[in-house]
Amino acid sequence: MPGYSGAYELSDNNKRREQDLPPIERASSIDDKVAWMRNGLGNADRLNFETIVSTSSDQIALAPGYLQREWEQDGRRYSHYKMDTPIWNFFAFLSADYKIRKEEWQGINIEVYYKQDYNIDTMIESARDSLAYFSKHFSPFQYRQFRILEFPAYQGAFAQSFPNTVPFSEAIGFVADLRDKEEIDYVYYARPSVVGTPGTGGRCTGFNNDNRKPRAVFSPDGDGGALRKGNHETLS
Repeated sequence: MPGYSGAYELSDNNKRREQDLPPIERASSIDDKVAWMRNGLGNADRLNFETIVSTSSDQIALAPGYLQREWEQDGRRYSHYKMDTPIWNFFAFLSADYKIRKEEWQGINIEVYYKQDYNIDTMIESARDSLAYFSKHFSPFQYRQFRILEFPAYQGAFAQSFPNTVPFSEAIGFVADLRDKEEIDYVYYARPSVVGTPGTGGRCTGFNNDNRKPRAVFSPDGDGGALRKGNHETLS
């Protein structure tokens, strides 16, 4: 269909100058109400999320939302999840014969669903510290639970944050070997970046190609100085 798509415009102003083109607008005005509706998922509105998902009787099926009830029928295990506030039309379903570690922080349930149990204590510690830091410096966490879910590592899949549910590849911490006390404990630093509250303090900004060492790390107190090294656990 004939038409014009701004997505194919040159976005580099240096190249635009070479073509005698005017500078491209970097960002919409803060008062542009139309721009307020745009997000990474398009121009879609939030929706009321509720789902019933089934899996094998020996597995746990997980989705964003709060568990309403579980039951078994005809050899299948069913789970009913529902969110208490509208969310973006963006979510994931996972299922595995998970083990579960739980802890509570100021009324928020911290839960890790895992297969590899090497660094679970560090993940919970980091989630707890992150919730405390972000709640103090930015805003309270908007959900009643924070769940980290392990999934198998495969090309290009590292982690993704959904409402109160954060799937993490096993390559980002679950199978990390941190016995060397001089190595940066990236398992701890990877957790704060997906807690879900506004802000970027105390987070790992990225990984290099082997998914093992952070490119840049900021300390939880925001001064960018101290790097957490070593780990409280070792691989057996």
